[in-house]
Amino acid sequence: MNKEGRIALITGGSRGIGQAIALQLASEGCHIAFCARGNESVEETLSKIQSYGVKAYGAVADVTKQDQLEKFIQQSTEKLGKIDFLVCNAGGVFGKGLLESTSSDWEQTFQLNLFHCVNAIRLCVPLMNQQGGGSILLIASISGTKPQPKAQYGCAKAAQIYLAKSLAYELAAHNIRINALSPGSTIFPNGGWEKFQANNPELFAQFAEQEFPQGRLATLSEIANVATFILSDRANWINGTNIPVDGAQLSPSALGY
Repeated sequence: MNKEGRIALITGGSRGIGQAIALQLASEGCHIAFCARGNESVEETLSKIQSYGVKAYGAVADVTKQDQLEKFIQQSTEKLGKIDFLVCNAGGVFGKGLLESTSSDWEQTFQLNLFHCVNAIRLCVPLMNQQGGGSILLIASISGTKPQPKAQYGCAKAAQIYLAKSLAYELAAHNIRINALSPGSTIFPNGGWEKFQANNPELFAQFAEQEFPQGRLATLSEIANVATFILSDRANWINGTNIPVDGAQLSPSALGY
């Protein structure tokens, strides 16, 4: 998909969906810069990426801290030269339900999911301009369009989806495309759903059977393959949209309300 020699910057790239996207891009000849919060996971992922024979840079950074995000992007461009693709994957949730959560929980959830995207895009657009454009992908969630417990998470993901739609118009003048990808529930080693399955096997089985037409959760490769396509030149006319990759999943939560 014309990735040879291109440079991708990925936040939250050391595990799960972020790592899967990094490895898929690397397998197609793309050089990778990524960040995460844990040093051990960064080193492990760096080794995996380099096994594809591409250049790679990994850094420990908290993307909710503006200075750390700026440093990561600056060092990435110094080491790899440019940025063609930006994947904002870092995300998560703070707090519990409405009455059990605090204002700080909501603010931190938005800071991690939404504002890190805004800040990363603002920093990367001038760099993309230097080579005539680029492609940006925000990893949102089906929770941005389908209600689930912890409303702060769904609201932040809905904001990411809106951000992609709105900025598509603004960034078109820079020859930069931006889209959101909304994965459904995805199972992988040491991930949240694998742990949930181990602790709640009956509830997990019921969830998979009732909420998924094919009776199973998504795999990492199924998400990464779509992300790689959306970033590529073959998806040149896909812009400002949200692409659900959920196997027609119904509820995002096994716990209901």
